[in-house]
Amino acid sequence: PPGLLAVHLLREPLLAPPHVTVSGRSGGGLAGEDSWATYYGAASPKADPVAYTACVSAVRAALQAMLAGTPPHTPVVINAFGWVKGLGLDLLQAVVELF
Repeated sequence: PPGLLAVHLLREPLLAPPHVTVSGRSGGGLAGEDSWATYYGAASPKADPVAYTACVSAVRAALQAMLAGTPPHTPVVINAFGWVKGLGLDLLQAVVELF
């Protein structure tokens, strides 16, 4: 949903349809204990860029905790919003700098 920032540690590729992978069954690849999410209080980062950046920082901390004990160079995929001008570009740069 809008405003939700989440991190999921995958144990295997997501090769099943989305309605199956949500529950983590049938080879979905989601490890339930390795999921973390926060809601920053708005449907768009534009409403409160400072709170959004703070939440991204919290997601990063949760990800670091999850990655403890995993092989080095574990890939991380960030699914960000599509803004690439103005405030969106500034926020995207802040996210890149955090990671």
